[in-house]
Amino acid sequence: MNITFSSVFEADFAGIVTHFAATASPELALRFENRMVQAVELIAQTPEIGRRQTELAPGNLCSLRVAGFDSNLVFYQVREHDLLFIRVLHGAMDLPAMFY
Repeated sequence: MNITFSSVFEADFAGIVTHFAATASPELALRFENRMVQAVELIAQTPEIGRRQTELAPGNLCSLRVAGFDSNLVFYQVREHDLLFIRVLHGAMDLPAMFY
């Protein structure tokens, strides 16, 4: 399966890491990075693990909480032979607005 990260996903991820490093600690930022790597690996191994997000565009969107950072969600799409990571967002955000 080919794994691709959208530029928006990369920007979301970098923004969260920068925020944690600036407002909490570099250690927390590093812990978040490690948990994100684990989440991506888990999704790559078992893409069906995520929750279908039928109310959000684009279609066929799934999400998974980042372990230890349960308010943060990884949004991704499973395509025929591809896995596309689309966004990393805080669950309290206006999620429908973030996808339209």
